[in-house]
Amino acid sequence: MKMSLFKVIVVLFSLLLYSCVKSDFSNKKTVEKVTELKIPAGFDWKTSADVRCNFTAQHDSRVYVALSRNASPFASFIVGEEADQVIINVPTYSEYLYVQYEKADGLSLAAELPITQGAVAYCIPEDSKEYVAGVTAVSSRKDEKPYADQKGNVIYYPADGWGTLLFEDLWPEYGDYDLNDIVANFKAQVYINGKNKAEAILVGIRLKAVGGIFPYEFYLHLMGVKSSDIDEIVPYNIVNASSFADLVAVAPANGDDALFLFKEIKSNNKRPVGGEYLNTEPGYEMAEEDLVEVAYMLYLKDPMPLNKVLYDSFDFFIGNTANQKEIHINGYKPVLFDQSIYVKYRNENANTDRSNDFYTSNTDLIWGIKIPAAIPHAYEKVEFTLAYPNFATWAQSGGNQCRDWYENTGNNRVNSNLVK
Repeated sequence: MKMSLFKVIVVLFSLLLYSCVKSDFSNKKTVEKVTELKIPAGFDWKTSADVRCNFTAQHDSRVYVALSRNASPFASFIVGEEADQVIINVPTYSEYLYVQYEKADGLSLAAELPITQGAVAYCIPEDSKEYVAGVTAVSSRKDEKPYADQKGNVIYYPADGWGTLLFEDLWPEYGDYDLNDIVANFKAQVYINGKNKAEAILVGIRLKAVGGIFPYEFYLHLMGVKSSDIDEIVPYNIVNASSFADLVAVAPANGDDALFLFKEIKSNNKRPVGGEYLNTEPGYEMAEEDLVEVAYMLYLKDPMPLNKVLYDSFDFFIGNTANQKEIHINGYKPVLFDQSIYVKYRNENANTDRSNDFYTSNTDLIWGIKIPAAIPHAYEKVEFTLAYPNFATWAQSGGNQCRDWYENTGNNRVNSNLVK
C-alpha cells in the first residue's frame, strides 16, 4: 500500500509541474531566458489561425459569427451562390465558432460549430430571411463617422477587437527580450458588400509603450493591396495625438504593395514627467485613456476579393530611417528599404546569417510577435518569460501546448511584472 501511494503522489507531482493550470508549484519553477529556449525548427510563432467558412444556403442569407455563445459577433457576411466564400481568423486555441443567421422575426439561436482542419461547415436552415442588397456602405463615406452604428457586413481583425504588437528593437542583436521597445494595440476592420468583397478598411493603432531609445516608427504594409487600389484615406478617430498625426502613404523599396506610415503617434503630452521611457517603468505607468490612439478609413476604388485582405495581409512593423532598419514579425520580407540592406545587416551578425528566414534567428527566435488580444506588456528589463511563464512552454512545444499563454487565466501571467 505504501508503494502504491508513493507512485500516485509522484504522478500528481508531475502533472502539477508541467500543467498550465495555476498552482503554487508552477509559480516556483525556473523559467528559461528567451535566448535559452529550444525552439523547434520552422515554428511560425503564430497565435491565431485562418478558418474557412464552408457555409451554404438556399437563398442569400446574412450570418453572424462569434467566439462564444454570449460574445458579440466579430464577423457578419452573406452566404449565397453569388457571394464569395469567407475566411476569418481566430486564436489558435479556439475549438468552436458560434453562428447565428437572420430570420424574419430576429436572429436565430447560436449554433455551436466545431473547427475541423481549419474549416467550419454549416447549412443555413430554410427559415433564414432572404438578404436583399441595399445601398452600399461606401456611400456613407461623407458621414462624420463612416460606418458607425451601421448594421453592415464586416470582418474584424482580430476577433477580440484589439490585438497587440510587441517588438525588440535591436535586430539583428538579441537585446534584453522584454519585448517592450515598441508596443501597440492594433485593429483592422474590413467592410464588405453583399457579394463579400471588400469596399473599405479601417485600421487603428493605440501606442502603449516605447521602451527603446532608437527612433523607430510604426508602419503598415498591406500585402496584396496596391497603392493604386486606395481611393481615399479619411481620419476616423484621433485621441491624444498631436495635430501632425496622420496616416501617410510611403513608396516601398520592394514591390508595389500599399505602404503607410503612422506619422507623429509617439508624441504624447500626457506622458508622466521624469520617466526615461514611455509607459514601461514602475511609477511612470499611463492609463489607457491617456494613450495616443489613431484610426483611419481606407476606401478602395473598386470592390476587392477578401483573400486580398486576410489577417496576415496586415503587416504592421517598425522602421528606423536613421539607420535604414525595419523589423517585422517573422516571415515578412523587408519592404521599406532595399532588401540588400537587410541582407547586409543579417550576414554581419552571428544570430541571423541564414538566408530566406526573414526576421528569424539561427535558433528560430524572433524580434516581434502579434497577439490577437489586448494584453499588458512587461516592465523595463523584465524578461518576457518572467511576465508570461507559459510563453516558454508554448514556444518550445512549437505552439502545441499552452496556446492561451497570454490570456488572463490560470498562471499565465505574473501581474507584478506587467504594466496594466
